[in-house]
Amino acid sequence: MDKRLLGKDPAMGTTKWHHHDEMTGETVIHTEQDVTDIIEHNKNCYADIDSRAPYGDLAKIADIPMTILFDLQKKGIWGNQKRMRKWLNDPDNRDFRTRPGKV
Repeated sequence: MDKRLLGKDPAMGTTKWHHHDEMTGETVIHTEQDVTDIIEHNKNCYADIDSRAPYGDLAKIADIPMTILFDLQKKGIWGNQKRMRKWLNDPDNRDFRTRPGKV
């Protein structure tokens, strides 16, 4: 499969790639994102919040990178309150939480 760089966005930390498979004729645009800074920021926010503090209506509970957000939309999780709550409470997704507690 042929892979070609389409572009980089330093502000978002994303890199777009074009893949073309000569055998199948399939073309894919793939986006990668370096989420290291987002995860470090989330860890700092998480550590700074008292776990007993109430959530409130506009409490920030997560910071989700764009590429993961698009994946959540594709899977039907984003926009579905029950599925999103389950995703946010999953320990595997802890790096995207900005505060402790159960959603």
